[in-house]
Amino acid sequence: MKTRTKFRLGFMLLLLGGALMGPYLMSRYLNMGSAPEMRPDVLSTESTRQTYFKWQDANGQWHFGDEPPEGVQVHSVNVDTAANILQPVAVAKKQPEADKKPDDAPQKTLPLPMTVDPDGVKDMMEKAENVQNLMNERNEQLKQLQ
Repeated sequence: MKTRTKFRLGFMLLLLGGALMGPYLMSRYLNMGSAPEMRPDVLSTESTRQTYFKWQDANGQWHFGDEPPEGVQVHSVNVDTAANILQPVAVAKKQPEADKKPDDAPQKTLPLPMTVDPDGVKDMMEKAENVQNLMNERNEQLKQLQ
């Protein structure tokens, strides 16, 4: 045999061995239980299977029931109630309202933008008059330059 053929054959045997040993190694070392060990209460059994009937009336309205009515074409539907059952999501419990401390102290409110503290109104008016006087003086200077 050629070296290349031996290499291919060895590689194929290695892959085959890995494919055969994989499930054994996974179940032994990863502790993956089978379905009955994980959720025995959710297995599909005869008690989890139910049959219901559905039929359509003369107006086209569908009806469903446990027992079929007489004189109507009925479709039986088999349902397994153990199918598609998910584990519930763990939700953290809320702390009772009694544990929270009430805020008895009044909140200090900051003045809104563009508002003035009542004590500073007089000072603000003086500043506004000073600005007005300054503008009047500059206007007089501009008139003299023309």
